[in-house]
Amino acid sequence: MLAASARWFKDILFPVSCVDCGVEGEWWCKLCRAKHQNECALWPADAHLDRGASFFVYEENGPVGRLIKQFKYGFAKDIKNVFEKIISEKKGFLRSLCSVGTIISVAGSIVPDLVGAVEPICWSVLPVPLHPRRERERGFNQAKVLAKIFLDSLNTPPCIPPPETSSGQALKGEGLTQNPPPIRGRIEEGVLVRTRYTPHQARLSKEERTQNVAGAFAWKGPAPAPAYVLLVDDVYTTGATMQECARVLKAAGAQKIYWLTLARG
Repeated sequence: MLAASARWFKDILFPVSCVDCGVEGEWWCKLCRAKHQNECALWPADAHLDRGASFFVYEENGPVGRLIKQFKYGFAKDIKNVFEKIISEKKGFLRSLCSVGTIISVAGSIVPDLVGAVEPICWSVLPVPLHPRRERERGFNQAKVLAKIFLDSLNTPPCIPPPETSSGQALKGEGLTQNPPPIRGRIEEGVLVRTRYTPHQARLSKEERTQNVAGAFAWKGPAPAPAYVLLVDDVYTTGATMQECARVLKAAGAQKIYWLTLARG
């Protein structure tokens, strides 16, 4: 009751409006979200990463970019509810990244990864870690929040058709199962750690980003590292952070490393 009253007063004093059209009521309204529904994309192997997926194209001043910035730096933690809606609406796409025994066509080619595995794979879901100082400054790690939302969706068996269309290195839904079993996974924290405080990546060039995160991560979990890893973050831009995490994980014994982000620039 008290929480509901607090939310009511907050909505009265600080009304929320859509970051896209400005209509009051929610951070990103359903009509505006629908304009971006076909931006889901699967991405092929690249260096240390074996596969990846993103829900949206990242533009700094676009709706997704503004939502992410407001969530991370504007203390608007209720934007988490928007992320939950987005991911719930795209369960079929999310599950296609990690499904075993499902034939998936990416840019016209068949991806055989993990197809035909006898035992269900248990994915170790690793949020890209912040340095403890950065996490204290922000109050939370956005990758942890997203990882929890992603995993909740993966562990909920959907009954929905595959996405109609996608763009870029996009999912073509031929062969996706309507009622697949839940995908097994667990979030692991404190095993992949950030060992030094680094400047923000946002204003750095690609080369500077790579140098900025070089040697910034370490594996502190049991040896070897989990065989199947899903790395989670909010945005994939040059891939420097994801690649450095994956390099460390592969050196520690990981076999397959997939990445998942809300957006890709």
